[in-house]
Amino acid sequence: MSFNKNFITITFLSLLFFASCTSSNQDDKVQEALDGEEIRYLDADDENVRIAYENAQRELAGMEKYFLNDSLGSYQIYVKAKFMENEVGEHMWGSMLSINQDSYTIRLDNEPFNVHNVAYGDTLIIDKTEVEDFLVYEGEALLMGDFMNW
Repeated sequence: MSFNKNFITITFLSLLFFASCTSSNQDDKVQEALDGEEIRYLDADDENVRIAYENAQRELAGMEKYFLNDSLGSYQIYVKAKFMENEVGEHMWGSMLSINQDSYTIRLDNEPFNVHNVAYGDTLIIDKTEVEDFLVYEGEALLMGDFMNW
């Protein structure tokens, strides 16, 4: 009887310790979002972030050509931008819906985790200068973009 009581106590304390060690906090660099996707936290001053932004901005015309010449609906095009709510910002992806002279209309393809003034599926207009990265796919093949993963 004493063995079972000790075993249960040790098991309970072990589970409690494990749960406290695996719970996330604000200092974690990677957290699981509600849908199971990884959230990566990047320093906006990081040299690689700056270079990715510059590459994306330089290649916007190429991305736009895919969109404008897609009469068959062969390409899936996504752009990444920062969305703000007060002092909190979140970088999220949206699928391209239209192109204007200075802006893009997108449908938000991420469920916001830190900002609540936009929601998954919202139609939003972003300035072209806000595009941090983009993806051009044909089926499963990445044709252009994804500068953050270079």
